[in-house]
Amino acid sequence: MSGPILTGAAFVLALLGPWYAPNTTVQIGLLWIVVGGLIAFVVLLTAGNMVAITRRQSRGMLPRVRHAFVDEHAPGGSESPVTLLLDRSELFGINNLVTVYYTEHTGPGRDEVFEMCIGIGLVDTIQSSGRVQILVTVEMPNRSDLWQRIRKREVAVLAQIVVKPSISVNEAGIRGSIL
Repeated sequence: MSGPILTGAAFVLALLGPWYAPNTTVQIGLLWIVVGGLIAFVVLLTAGNMVAITRRQSRGMLPRVRHAFVDEHAPGGSESPVTLLLDRSELFGINNLVTVYYTEHTGPGRDEVFEMCIGIGLVDTIQSSGRVQILVTVEMPNRSDLWQRIRKREVAVLAQIVVKPSISVNEAGIRGSIL
C-alpha cells in the first residue's frame, strides 16, 4: 500500500521541484493534511461507488420478473394466459415479441447458466411506472409443470425466469395468428 503513496509523493515533489529554494523549510499545517486526506477519501469513495454502480448495471441488463398474474375468472380458469410483470426496461416496446426462458445454474460462475425456452409472449403494456407487462401467448407443452408453478407465483421459480426481447409483431407479420 505504501508503493502508490510514495509514487504520488514523488510525483508531487517532481512537480514542485522548480520552485525549491535551498536552505528553506517547508511546513504544512495539520489542518491542511486533514483537509487533503478528507478530499482524497471522498474521491476514493466516489470512484468506488461509480465502479459498484457500473458493475450492478452491467450484470443485469434484462429486467427481473416481479410477479405473475392469472385471471382466475377467465373462461380457462387457472389455465388462462399468464401475464408477467417485469422491472423497468428500455429494451421492450409495445407489441414486441419476447421469448420466456427458465434458467438453471450449471456451475459456480455467474455465466454458467443453462437457458430453457418455455414460452413466447407479447409486450402488452408498459405501465406509467415503467414496469413491463408480458402476455404469454404460447407455452411450451413439455413445460406445463413449470407453468403451473409460475401460475402459483412460486418466488424461487419467478426468480429464475428471464424474458428476452425479439422482433416486433408487426414486422413479423403474425399479429393475428398469436392472439
